[in-house]
Amino acid sequence: GGNNNGGGGNAMNQRNGSGIPSRQQLRPFIPRPDDVKYKLEIPDTLVGRILGRAGSTITEIQNASGCEVKFSQRGEYVPGTQNRLLYVAGQASGCKVAQQMVLQKIEGDQGLSGGNTKVN
Repeated sequence: GGNNNGGGGNAMNQRNGSGIPSRQQLRPFIPRPDDVKYKLEIPDTLVGRILGRAGSTITEIQNASGCEVKFSQRGEYVPGTQNRLLYVAGQASGCKVAQQMVLQKIEGDQGLSGGNTKVN
């Protein structure tokens, strides 16, 4: 009894094509007169975590916050430290978002995600 009830190949999965989620397009940053500017010190060892692969994470932060987020040049450190400067510019509310996202990336491994860690 050769019953061929094999499910027909449904080619309705048009997932991969236009919508490529891996590479986010960076929205252009339009400066405004009431923009605020921040500088955050980021230890050199954590810079990669904020940049992400091929800049994907920093792009995500910029798009979510609507701010411009960029690092000082490689090798350009805060004097006397191994910290790079992260410049954040944009609307105050957006800068807060960007700053929080950056801090989340930095604290990602350190078990601080749940807010209160165990205090002895």
